[in-house]
Amino acid sequence: MLCPQFLVIMDKVIAVQATHGAIIGIITSIRAFMLLMNVCLRMRCRRGRFNRQSYDLRFNITRQLEHVRYLTNLSDVTCRDHLRMNIDCFNRLCFLLENVGGLSPTRNVTIAEQVAMFLSVLSHHTKNRIVKHSFKRSGYTVSKHFNSVLNTLLKLHTILLINPQPVPDDCNDNRWKYFKGCLGALDGTYIPVKVLATDIPRYRNRKGFVSVNVLAVCDRNMNYIYVLSGWEGSAADSRVLRDAVTREHGLKNHIILGCCLLHNFIRTHTDVDPMEDDVPEFDNEVDGENTPVEDFIDAVEPSHAWTSWRDNLAMQIVDGKKADKGSSHRRVWTYDEEKVLVNSLKELITRGYKCDNGFRSGYVTVLEQMMLQAFPNTDLRGEPHINSKMHVWKKQYVALHMIFDGSGIGLNASYVVDANEDKWAAWIKVK
Repeated sequence: MLCPQFLVIMDKVIAVQATHGAIIGIITSIRAFMLLMNVCLRMRCRRGRFNRQSYDLRFNITRQLEHVRYLTNLSDVTCRDHLRMNIDCFNRLCFLLENVGGLSPTRNVTIAEQVAMFLSVLSHHTKNRIVKHSFKRSGYTVSKHFNSVLNTLLKLHTILLINPQPVPDDCNDNRWKYFKGCLGALDGTYIPVKVLATDIPRYRNRKGFVSVNVLAVCDRNMNYIYVLSGWEGSAADSRVLRDAVTREHGLKNHIILGCCLLHNFIRTHTDVDPMEDDVPEFDNEVDGENTPVEDFIDAVEPSHAWTSWRDNLAMQIVDGKKADKGSSHRRVWTYDEEKVLVNSLKELITRGYKCDNGFRSGYVTVLEQMMLQAFPNTDLRGEPHINSKMHVWKKQYVALHMIFDGSGIGLNASYVVDANEDKWAAWIKVK
């Protein structure tokens, strides 16, 4: 008979061999499964090369480069229509920004594409969404490179701003020979801008839209020699001019300054300014005949007759305005007519005639038809009655908005301005 101890040992040996065999079987199965999966993946990848088009960044870059080449390499006409300058001027600008201004390309965006996106925005007031679709870029990329090119362009102001030269005494130009010693001509203009809702009253100008008041000075070659931008649209021209004379470093709007610098660059690097075709030339021809140069008036000598004639003309103008203002021909609106006009404006808004910058064109004609329906025998017309009434209401609304804005003054239940003496005194002190 076998020893019991021997039987116990044999049982343990058999159990170990069985466990070892199971482990080997599991490992073999795992290796077979991994090998099968590897073969399947290889076959799938091979089929995908011919049957499936996967996303490739290089394909998108090719389309981006094709669009830039279309704008800057096809023809001068295409480049001028899209970027407001010809191919040679565009290449000069890229060279100047890169080698003098320090503009550098990125891994995926070249200098030419950065400048092309920048010029597309300024040339046609193109929105970010339109530019990113045209150049196949993200909105962040367009905004980033726009600001990068703008900051680099502003660094070149010492090069692009022209040093003014006075008009010489021997000047023969019919436009400037009567202004000997003059450096240039200055004027102000309103440029629409977008501001915060709280700043809209300060930036609303006398014409009713939100803008900045820009003062610019040009020399006789139509190059900018001085620009003061940043004043609110509500600021008077005399205030802007006084600030330009007394301020060492004026207020700045970088985009407006960039546009002026680009204008100077185009004027100095191209033979023909493409925008000159829209401006009529000044000449001496009147009614098809040449007017002698001697007939031009370059100075008016002071005299008693001239002073009397000027004073009489001024008095006639003033008396005529007073007579027109107090004449019975002026149309006075009734309460019912104003009420119908207000209701008609509300109806136009429900019809979709109201947009961000005001009512759509043609709304005065529609209001005239509504007034005729309410008052068949009325003499009210779109021009001048309804248009004049709208202008008066706009001025009154702007004045009331300035009073109510943060002053604590408001309207009571009867729609009458309600304020105590302290509030009025505080508002007058601030204004």
